[in-house]
Amino acid sequence: MVKKISFDLVLTTVEKKEDVLNLLNSLSQQSGDFKLRVLFADQSEDILWEDLRDFESENLKIIHKKILKTSLSNARNIAISAGLESDYIAFPDDDCWYSKTLLSDVYKKFSHDASLDVLCTNVYDPVTHRYYGKRPVINHVKVSFKNIFKYPISVGIFMKRNAFVATGGRFDERFSVGAKYGSGEETLLIAQAINSGAKIQYFGEIKVFHPVSDYTIHDVSKSYNYGLGFGKLNQEFFKSKNYSALPYLINVVFRTVGGAVLSLFNKPKRKIYSSRLKGVLSGFFIY
Repeated sequence: MVKKISFDLVLTTVEKKEDVLNLLNSLSQQSGDFKLRVLFADQSEDILWEDLRDFESENLKIIHKKILKTSLSNARNIAISAGLESDYIAFPDDDCWYSKTLLSDVYKKFSHDASLDVLCTNVYDPVTHRYYGKRPVINHVKVSFKNIFKYPISVGIFMKRNAFVATGGRFDERFSVGAKYGSGEETLLIAQAINSGAKIQYFGEIKVFHPVSDYTIHDVSKSYNYGLGFGKLNQEFFKSKNYSALPYLINVVFRTVGGAVLSLFNKPKRKIYSSRLKGVLSGFFIY
């Protein structure tokens, strides 16, 4: 009997029940004959096992664990502690969803290149027709420290299990939403993969679906926290004498300053840019 290709999907949520059900529905409709395990660390108060069990099938199993509210990186580590068994590991956001061919498209890339260890996809909002972070729709790019902040994003990362284990098999809990430094856990994971010798490629034509919206005045604190994580990661790279990402850091600082100046008469946008700049500089020079 031929062994089915398998994926472990590491998932957590705080309060997005309908989004989680939408993701599970998209997993249940995958076109390929894959074995899927959802390792679900559930921080919500309203999701019950009764909401999830109808999605289970011979090819889709859900390991559901209720946990107290915590950071994204800690929640993912709790989910991972249930045990990884599959060929590939992914980290879907609670509000993302997959096209019917997504996992087939991902597996085709791995099967066509046996040396490929990590695959990074694009992220696209089919409602607004926007790409997250304006990522390019191109065939493929090798991911290195020079572009480590440009291409990888956790919702679009797919790793061979042995490549993930080679990084240490856990997220650094200093980084992520809800942690001391509010972003960067996936960037550090990719950095560890690069250092372990992994081959990493970005494929812009493969898309994970995820909402892409404009920042609002309510995102000021989020901008600071994201900037703090970005600055702190760059500081750690710099201290380890890895200067490859430095041009990208300088570019972000100049673009952020420019955005603040151009938004002089738009208070919400100006606050977002200035908050981001404060976070980046604090992460790099203070923390």
